[in-house]
Amino acid sequence: ELLIPPTIEDDDGVHMKKMNVIVAITMSFNMVIYRYARRFKDDIHMYTHMQRSIQEKQTCLNAFEESFYKSEEQTLEAVGRL
Repeated sequence: ELLIPPTIEDDDGVHMKKMNVIVAITMSFNMVIYRYARRFKDDIHMYTHMQRSIQEKQTCLNAFEESFYKSEEQTLEAVGRL
């Protein structure tokens, strides 16, 4: 009943009540949308941060493995020369 758009037969009081309800519902809806958009933005930021952290750790791991294998090669070469 309250969400039905005002008609010509409605008096000004009923028209204003209907408009106030429509405005209140619209504002509430916008607040909900804003909250979810904010959470989504925060989630994206966190995901991006985690991805960057994973990439940095992967880079460190790759460098460590490369260094380990080089040192293993050098050790084997040194043992071979004995």
